Amino acid sequence: MPVPGPEFVAADEYNGLVIDAEGAHFEQGPHAIDLPWAQLRTVHFQPLPSGLSVTAVTVEGPVFACQVRARRRSQVPAWSGELGAVLQHYLQGRV
Repeated sequence: MPVPGPEFVAADEYNGLVIDAEGAHFEQGPHAIDLPWAQLRTVHFQPLPSGLSVTAVTVEGPVFACQVRARRRSQVPAWSGELGAVLQHYLQGRV
């Protein structure tokens, strides 16, 4: 069982994402995928004017993406800071 650590959670009306000690969980409408850290090469994010775009690259090659819209544009910088810190925690030391 993973050791508890920081987590990032964001959701809108249709999509959601969780980044935590277990890995990345993306929901896009009715579709969802769990990507454990052992299967992930890296995770990137990009702030958008209305939210975040998060991309997970697996060690086997497939790439998965999720976009989440913020209710308020002012929420995007806070999300970016929180997500950046969580990703740094889990990805530090990876090659």
